[in-house]
Amino acid sequence: MFKIISSVILTLQSSLSFLFSGGEVAMNLADSNKLSVEAKKFVDGGTRSLGTCALANHLANAGFSMLNGFLVGSYCGWIWGVFTTVFSLLGLWYLGELVPKVTAAKAPEVFLNKHARKLLAAKSLLAPIVERIVAEEQKCEVKENEKELVSAARMADEEWSLSKLPIYQDRRHKDLT
Repeated sequence: MFKIISSVILTLQSSLSFLFSGGEVAMNLADSNKLSVEAKKFVDGGTRSLGTCALANHLANAGFSMLNGFLVGSYCGWIWGVFTTVFSLLGLWYLGELVPKVTAAKAPEVFLNKHARKLLAAKSLLAPIVERIVAEEQKCEVKENEKELVSAARMADEEWSLSKLPIYQDRRHKDLT
């Protein structure tokens, strides 16, 4: 029974971490012209929306880890405890941090449009805490020159990029490139 409850907690923890980690990335990359009304409302929340994602992600990861650790340690034995620890360390990093950030970076508008209601619900639930920490609700905007830098950095990683060409070295001056 406790192993089932522990598995449900791990699933819930991974799902919440996925939502809020992806939300952080998506709200900074999304084109507001392609967002639904709800998603736009969340993104326009600016620093408070970003604070909501950060706090909720932390609560999901730390809070559920402590709850699950207590449950597993008290009732399920060391083998299940090892599984839970390994899953928390590796599984949450992959499922709750890496995958959602990559997913949200590839299609930020799709991510926000799909999860806007949940993000807004979390924002209203955590508002009393977030509003005490984050004084203003400034819109998080990426300036045009920052967008150009990001675009240039992505192009530098492309296979055809000049930065991928072998560097010529003069035999007379080996220290020069």
